[in-house]
Amino acid sequence: MIVAASDFSMPSLTFNLELHCHTIASMDGLMSFESLVTTAQAIGLDAVAITDHDTIAGAVEFQARARREKIPLQFIVGEEKTL
Repeated sequence: MIVAASDFSMPSLTFNLELHCHTIASMDGLMSFESLVTTAQAIGLDAVAITDHDTIAGAVEFQARARREKIPLQFIVGEEKTL
């Protein structure tokens, strides 16, 4: 069955995202938890994808801390692999 694009509709939602961010867990990252949250809130981000080099440790730590502190900013866990 082929569905025409005109038959498909999605709710119009807009999210402000940063999809490539390094934290202090990455060799070239400078963002601490506090600085990342402060900056993200200042520019109106809904979510940040943390993509440190070869590790998800920083992303997992930031995500857990945001939940503990009830910070509404969403963290997407990612990893930039060195190939």
